[in-house]
Amino acid sequence: IHALAGTDFLCGKALEMFIKIYAAEAGNKALTLVPGGGFYISGGIAPKILPAMLKDNLFMRNFLDKGRLSHVIANIPVHVVVHPELGLLGAKALAFRLLREMGQGPSVMSTFNSASDISGVPASPLHHSGSAGILAQG
Repeated sequence: IHALAGTDFLCGKALEMFIKIYAAEAGNKALTLVPGGGFYISGGIAPKILPAMLKDNLFMRNFLDKGRLSHVIANIPVHVVVHPELGLLGAKALAFRLLREMGQGPSVMSTFNSASDISGVPASPLHHSGSAGILAQG
């Protein structure tokens, strides 16, 4: 809270260091997977610190800092999933799949709402334009 508000210098530096490490590790994973459809960051931390991630392109600069391999991930879109109940949506989708696999009929399925299509889960893009690494929240 103090880091985002700018009310404590040391908290701000700790958050900056965390984002640099977080971004470097995310970049390592992207370099390993090379996700052509985009790299999605989910969980509770990223949405809360998104303003700090976007400030001065801090996240993307460290995400893309892979030396001579930076070009491999330079055009991968990066997104932060901001849906507050993403874990519940995933659990619900898994439950429906397991019920179908168990051969449960419509009577059991009708006690639940239909499984949500999680492809519509909102995400905040951290776009970068080529090697420039320019971020924009959209």
